[in-house]
Amino acid sequence: MVSTREAQTTVRLKSGERLAIGGLRQDQDLKQNTQIPVLGSIPLLGRLFGSRTTSNSTDDLVSMIRPVILEFNGDGGSSITPVDAGSNLPPGCSG
Repeated sequence: MVSTREAQTTVRLKSGERLAIGGLRQDQDLKQNTQIPVLGSIPLLGRLFGSRTTSNSTDDLVSMIRPVILEFNGDGGSSITPVDAGSNLPPGCSG
């Protein structure tokens, strides 16, 4: 079984800071009827040859996010270095 849950938010983090997004809750109720073939189909008496079960489950999804800002070195090579938290932040972001 595949299910999809979505959350949308805007946050401001420094490189390496962690964020937890939670509250994506899913409640599921499952009702199941089982019966003996033929005997369970008899009107009124069919209940004696079958059973009903009900189950409930709750799932809560919490996502942990840790962004890391990468900086390309201007030497034309392929080296990439992580930016330290609080340094080289774009304008408008305080360190």
